[in-house]
Amino acid sequence: MKNQYGILTKSDRAISAEMAGAVTYSNLSAWQKRAVDACAVISHEWHHTGAAANCTDYYYQDQFKHLNPADFPPVKPTKAQQPDLKRLRIRIVYDQMVGGFTRKHPRWAEFVAEGLDVRKKDNFIIGAQGRRLSSNNKEVTYLYKRPRARKFVEITYKEARELGYKFA
Repeated sequence: MKNQYGILTKSDRAISAEMAGAVTYSNLSAWQKRAVDACAVISHEWHHTGAAANCTDYYYQDQFKHLNPADFPPVKPTKAQQPDLKRLRIRIVYDQMVGGFTRKHPRWAEFVAEGLDVRKKDNFIIGAQGRRLSSNNKEVTYLYKRPRARKFVEITYKEARELGYKFA
């Protein structure tokens, strides 16, 4: 079927399947999506949808009648367990344009960001003072304070990983 602009949005069979009660994956409830992801329910019908005539799977509600929603509980993502984050610092040296924002006379200044940024959703280390480790940095230095020590000493990325720190 075409819309008012002449673009194919859904096939006629897809429209008739929706009228018969079939729904797409995006219209399923959360536990039904988890059941489909666990391969407890398999789609027996697909139709062309969208302007690019994509193949879309359709599911009927009676396919889920024999399933118990309690068998498909939501899974919480686990956060990474990090060692003591107070013992690690990251120093990032990078260049930033401070003036002459033209190609002919650019002026660059060197900045240093030191600290530790941790992403809340998975507890991974991502940078220092808002500067990401994955950015275009001149130099990244890892500083570690050993137990019962007073000073931070410089370590490599590999040594930081071996100590148990997890980076994004």
